[in-house]
Amino acid sequence: MASRRLERIVKPTVPPAQTRCLLALIRLQMRHGSASIGGVADEMGVAKSTAQGHLARLARAGLVASDAGKHGTLRALVEVVS
Repeated sequence: MASRRLERIVKPTVPPAQTRCLLALIRLQMRHGSASIGGVADEMGVAKSTAQGHLARLARAGLVASDAGKHGTLRALVEVVS
C-alpha cells in the first residue's frame, strides 16, 4: 500500500498544453517523417514562441530531442500506445 502512495507522489506528470504539443509532434512525425518547431506551432494553432517553450520543457523532461542547429530534426522520444 505504501508503494502505491509513493508512486502517485513521485510519478511525473505532463501538463495538458505540453501533452497537446507532444501529440502534435507525434502526428507530424507520423504524417511527414520529420517535424520542426514551426510545424508543431501550426499543428497546434499557436505562436511559434509558444510551441518552442513547450518543446523546451518537453526536451528537459527527456520526451523530445532534435539535432542542434538542423531544421526538421525534431522528434518525440515516446510513442502513443492504444
